[in-house]
Amino acid sequence: MEKFIKNHQYNHINNQALNIVNAYSTIQDKKVIEAVKFSALEKITNEIYLDDEQETLIKHIVHLKEKEHIEQFLEGIIPYIIPFGPITEKSILKQFPKAKKLQLPNLQESNFSKLSYLSWFDTRAQRKYIIFEYKNGFKGFGGTFKPLYTKGICSLCNQLNDVGLFMARAKSGKETYVNRGNYICSDSDNCNAQITNLQYMEKFIETQLK
Repeated sequence: MEKFIKNHQYNHINNQALNIVNAYSTIQDKKVIEAVKFSALEKITNEIYLDDEQETLIKHIVHLKEKEHIEQFLEGIIPYIIPFGPITEKSILKQFPKAKKLQLPNLQESNFSKLSYLSWFDTRAQRKYIIFEYKNGFKGFGGTFKPLYTKGICSLCNQLNDVGLFMARAKSGKETYVNRGNYICSDSDNCNAQITNLQYMEKFIETQLK
């Protein structure tokens, strides 16, 4: 079977698995538990196109009862995650042609199966860089990042986390620019682990491109 799910879809499946297990620990009515199980499966199949073989794999989610079962279930799915990219140092540099002596991320240490976007902080330039997959290619943004040491809703994962202010220069006309700010997670790994759909990320990208 070929790889068929991306990081955000894997996170979505994980959340639905947790919903099922939590139902077993908090609900006594068996009919309600059954409704939760099949609602979870429906939410997955509505978000992810599955062929018969793939659906057979995912349908095992309705048999989960304990947290240990979730780990076993997810281990069976991990081999089918489509990794972010492929991306190279050359493709990164292409996204930021005006950045002089750009400090690149360590790609060898990155787990691309756990990424919906790639982000790193250039300590020399004191700038944060983000690369997204967008319209069958890559789109990169660089800007300043100021940690706020407070909780807020992230513009990328739409979850409540420790956030900072990302300020990037964006075109507002043919020859005019404006600085646009967004609150995003301070910890991009944690952010990637909480993205369950791409709508907020795409909105962020499109806002930067306006």
